[in-house]
Amino acid sequence: MFETYIITEDERVELIDGQVILMSAKNPAHAATTLCASDYLKRWRSLPQASLVEVALVRVQSLILLSQYFEPEPDIAVVRIAIPHPIKSFY
Repeated sequence: MFETYIITEDERVELIDGQVILMSAKNPAHAATTLCASDYLKRWRSLPQASLVEVALVRVQSLILLSQYFEPEPDIAVVRIAIPHPIKSFY
C-alpha cells in the first residue's frame, strides 16, 4: 500500500479484522495518561515476591501481531514473558 501511495508512511494506521483503519492523532493529554498508566503498571506488584515487570512486559504503543488479520497498536499491553526472560537471557 505504501508502494502504490494508497497510504503514506506518515499516516498512522493499524490492521483490524483485515481492514486498514486510520488511527486517531495523539494529543498531549492522551500521551501523559498513557505514560502515567504504563509507569504505574511497571511498578505494580502482581505477586508478593515479584513485580509485574518480572513476569510480563508492559508495552506502550507497540504493534502486536495477533494474526494475519489483526495487528493493533494498543496504548498499553501487558504481555506474558516467555521463559527464559528475553532481557536476562541476552546478558
